[in-house]
Amino acid sequence: MSKKDPKKLKMNPWRIVKIFAIAFVVFEIVFYVSFQGANGKFFPPDKSFYFYTPALLAASIIFGIISLKQTYYEIQGATFIHSKMGKVVEYTFNNIIYIDQEFSEKKKMMRFFTKEGKEHLLIFDKDWEIYKIALDKCPLISKEEFLRRFPNTKM
Repeated sequence: MSKKDPKKLKMNPWRIVKIFAIAFVVFEIVFYVSFQGANGKFFPPDKSFYFYTPALLAASIIFGIISLKQTYYEIQGATFIHSKMGKVVEYTFNNIIYIDQEFSEKKKMMRFFTKEGKEHLLIFDKDWEIYKIALDKCPLISKEEFLRRFPNTKM
């Protein structure tokens, strides 16, 4: 695969939808308690309820769609790029020395550490390709060796 022909990997859409659904519910509760609690009664809903609920729902849907369109991975030779909502982070496979496979497979997100001992978490793409490619291309060390180099890391 050449630099000119990157392979794009899209995120699992249900993970992103779930995040925005949870955010909507949390903000709905916060707004409801804030506005309704100010009046001293929680039922029936105040008129403001009928304004902020559709606004929160619309914002959640709009940002969810934007996130689905702008969050992906690109594999370009010895690097992969994580693009999320316009922010771009580049990782080189040679800089990744340990992948916590047990955590990654259980949580369906790749937990890896760089040569500096810094932890990163990435949600898997639809077919877990980023995980499989990283396991194949990265010069990984054992868990024991990693903990020997970075004894203060919590696993």
